[in-house]
Amino acid sequence: MTSASANGFGTWLRRNRELRDLSLDEVIAETRLPSRVVLALEEDDTSVMPDRCYALQYVRSVSLAVGLDPEDAALRYEEWLRLLPPSTLPPPPGLLNPIDKAMQPLGALARLPQRISRDPMVWVILLCTVGAAALLLLER
Repeated sequence: MTSASANGFGTWLRRNRELRDLSLDEVIAETRLPSRVVLALEEDDTSVMPDRCYALQYVRSVSLAVGLDPEDAALRYEEWLRLLPPSTLPPPPGLLNPIDKAMQPLGALARLPQRISRDPMVWVILLCTVGAAALLLLER
């Protein structure tokens, strides 16, 4: 068994799966992970993977289904990630650039008028409120 860092983690994982005569569908059924995640692991595609803590859990789950030591597989995956250029790695969890972070609340506010204008019940309540306010002002 060669090191995961020499040929890529996915090659190592696929080779071990094939040595145990397991199909990709069997591993997907056993782990209950989305097929795109299992394929991404075998194809060394980091763009599909979520942040590192979830990716490591996926690696552990797939390696257990294949019959490998999950902790050894997780260490191999982390070793392989360290060899990749930083531009190919997914961002660490919870890190947004300051502009995206500042714009998040504004995005919710921008969608608010669209939600209000599409809901007929909001318009009924608004018209009743305006009508009641007008009647109260006229009676004075």
